Amino acid sequence: MKPLSVIMMLIIAMTLLNCNNKNVNSDEVSIQFLKSEFDAGKEFYLLDVRTLPEYTAGHLSFTDDLIPYDQLPKHLDKIPQDKSTTMYIFCRTSRRSGISTTYLRSIGYPNVYNVSGGIVAWQNAGFEIVSGK
Repeated sequence: MKPLSVIMMLIIAMTLLNCNNKNVNSDEVSIQFLKSEFDAGKEFYLLDVRTLPEYTAGHLSFTDDLIPYDQLPKHLDKIPQDKSTTMYIFCRTSRRSGISTTYLRSIGYPNVYNVSGGIVAWQNAGFEIVSGK
């Protein structure tokens, strides 16, 4: 076998092993992955970074807290102080949660993941949401 073929096979194998049902981007998870973590009873902190009116209109029943993304630096006391805590960040489509994920990782939270597609993808998949506070 040619050396280039061996290298390509190793790269493909490593990529497949690293997927782990998360997206290829290591700071994102799919809504399906989040739901499977919840259904399995895994311990994690779920943060919604939308506005209060958006949250009230519909959110995940297992949301731990609501902190609008532009208020996050002012409310770090509300999130887990243990920086090794697994956290999933949620918004409408994953733009604001992406910004929040990047910020939290920059201040030392290595296990923070952006939920790709946000509430829109969650609803499109037919998963349950609740309304009210």
